[in-house]
Amino acid sequence: ADHITLQQNPDAMDFIAENGPDTLINCISANFRTWNKEKNDWENNSSLEKQRQFIDAFYKRCSHSMEKPSLIDRGVQIILNSTTWEESTHDQAYRNIKEKLGLTHDDRSKIKMLINTTMSPWLSTQNTYERMAIIIRNELYNAYGAV
Repeated sequence: ADHITLQQNPDAMDFIAENGPDTLINCISANFRTWNKEKNDWENNSSLEKQRQFIDAFYKRCSHSMEKPSLIDRGVQIILNSTTWEESTHDQAYRNIKEKLGLTHDDRSKIKMLINTTMSPWLSTQNTYERMAIIIRNELYNAYGAV
């Protein structure tokens, strides 16, 4: 949404006022899926261990603090960090993200998460988002190949 649309939405403005500037910091995760030839269908990875490996591989490629190239080095002003979520610290959010990612309910180990923030909260040009999407998509493919 552009700034005008946002400013004309009282609920959104109340949310921003209530939650403060940290709304520019997102905690996200991802998983991968594989093609099951027997079922002729895609299947989500259900292993938390492989999910952590997948996110670690992506993070190594895109993080500002690890091996190059990073997103910053490519002119995209986004900083990535990583963390993990546990059921004891994130309760229902932990269970919800596991379900959304298609991870097994039996394994109660940590889920690998990415934290992103931007060096410029005014990244509003479509070209910037398109470049970010292309870079991130390619790096997710690379991470999948590493797992």
